[in-house]
Order: sequence, then structure tokens, then C-alpha cells
Amino acid sequence: MDLVSTLNRIAGSQNIRLDQDKLDKDIDDVLDFDHDLALKYSTDDTTRRQFERSFNPMTLAELQSKYPKISWELYISEVFQLVPDVKQKVLKASDYHYIVTEPKMLQLLSDNVEAVPTRTLVNYIYAKLVMAYSDFLPVSFKNLKISFLLLQTF
Repeated sequence: MDLVSTLNRIAGSQNIRLDQDKLDKDIDDVLDFDHDLALKYSTDDTTRRQFERSFNPMTLAELQSKYPKISWELYISEVFQLVPDVKQKVLKASDYHYIVTEPKMLQLLSDNVEAVPTRTLVNYIYAKLVMAYSDFLPVSFKNLKISFLLLQTF
């Protein structure tokens, strides 16, 4: 089963009929975005193994100042949604430090994220979610992950 068939099948299970031309374009856009992420925003293994460069503590105010295009309060709220007491403490503590492991890449991503259509970002996140949970889908859906991984290699 190919990627298009699998996505049509997932949509069909929810009584949704997909526009095939739009689906083809969406798949191409997601794959192109994934390819761009891999090429533009990846750090080589040697650099990544320099662990001291990965320790960049920043407060929420610093994060908001350096990367204003990212909604940090919303992100933190979502991360801590299952522990509301911790979420409130973290958001209120002006001296709480978050560790940023790739500040240059985060800056690059922050600077370029507006160029990516919202539809592509949302579809990319959904594709990653479906792949992450593909082990819990019926066996025939597991081919989605295989198809996506194969398409990434081209």
C-alpha cells in the first residue's frame, strides 16, 4: 500500500474524502519541508558531540527576546499541560532556566519559519504523529511509515 492509498484509507475511516490533487501537493510539500529540515537545520555528528556547546541556559524572557517568533508561553503551557502546578511555577519563576541545545539552529529556524506555509507545518506535524503511533494502527497502516521513510531517501 502506498502513501496516498494509506492516507486515503485513514481519511476514509473518518468518512472524509480527500481531494487527490491537493493530497499529492501536500505530500510533496511535507517531503520537501522534511528534506529542508534535514539539510539546513542538522548539525554534524562531530559538532553535536561537543557537549559543552549544547548547554545554553536561558530564562523565558531571554527565549522570548532571542526567538520572538516562537510562542514560548504557549509551548511551555503545552509541555506541562498534564502537571498544571508545575506549569504555573515554571511560568512564574523569572529565574527558571531552559536549556537550549542548538541556539544557532533555533535562530535559523525561527528566522525562516514564516516562509513555510501553515498548511505544510500542520501536515508535517500530523505526518510525524501518525508515524510515531503507527505501531498502534492496524497492520495495513504500518506501511505508511515505511512509505514515508522510503520517500525521504529520494
